[in-house]
Amino acid sequence: MPCSKILLVDDDEPFRKFVRSALEPRAEFQIIGEASDGLEAIQQVGELGPDLVLLDAHLPKLSGIEAAKQVSQLSPRAKLLFVSHESSSQVIHTALRSGALGYVYKVRAASELLPAIDSVLRNVPFVSNRLEGDDPPPEVSFAHQGFRHEVQFYSDDAVFLLGFSRFIASALKGGKAVVVIATAKHRAALDRKLASLNIDISAAQTSGRFISLDAAKTLSQVLVDGVPDADRFDAVVGGVIGKATAVAKGAKPCVTAFGEMVGLLWELGDFEGAIRLELLWNQLALKYCFSLRCAYPMSDKPSHSRLIMKVCEEHSAVFFR
Repeated sequence: MPCSKILLVDDDEPFRKFVRSALEPRAEFQIIGEASDGLEAIQQVGELGPDLVLLDAHLPKLSGIEAAKQVSQLSPRAKLLFVSHESSSQVIHTALRSGALGYVYKVRAASELLPAIDSVLRNVPFVSNRLEGDDPPPEVSFAHQGFRHEVQFYSDDAVFLLGFSRFIASALKGGKAVVVIATAKHRAALDRKLASLNIDISAAQTSGRFISLDAAKTLSQVLVDGVPDADRFDAVVGGVIGKATAVAKGAKPCVTAFGEMVGLLWELGDFEGAIRLELLWNQLALKYCFSLRCAYPMSDKPSHSRLIMKVCEEHSAVFFR
């Protein structure tokens, strides 16, 4: 089978790692280079002669769309596939007019990237389903229709902490009840950041509106013989979500939650345990009104693309930062 040479262009290193892990099992795909900005992409196209260029719409120095126009002129045989967080119809149409054959909404890359690559390499256009203007899928089985279960993969701890702190600070400032189950290091960093933003942590904790738990300790409480147990999870984590829900305000009280227990299992190599824990969170959403963000560190350890895909399938949104 002929090998397709692929150039990966994205300024987000965790996402590049994800793409590499997704393509590794496919012997017919070879990533021959990576670029982190539009100008570097054009240079590498000229030097490497890829069959396919994967690129984001927003890139430093030169936008992905402008880079695509120049790539189309420089190497007409190279096929272009955008993978971007942008979901507006205007951006998608502009990207496709720049010479691209496909457009994948980045939060759906886990399920749509490989089909999109296969399609574009066959000269068949591919555009993600349910982009801007589409009706959201029904989620009536959950305790509330707005349930979100997000996952963030990251390799830079400082960047992660910044986004994590903003996520929690925004929820607290908005008057929401918040549950954090994080590592000792990340909880300490969060406390410092919230204090710097003049958020009264003590008052929020006293009122029950802010519950912060140690991820390792909480994880130990939900394991039975080393496996996440549904009854233990419901009693421990469900009990905490229930307490936060009791003090949440609004016509439909809802909790903002953050969890790193799955990340701890992942780092220990217990991939199936992490996925089982994600399923238990989803089951808990049948009983309580909450939205959840999970976090997984992406280290330099060997990739496990199939398992990463399974993790992504249990979430409504996927972020690589």
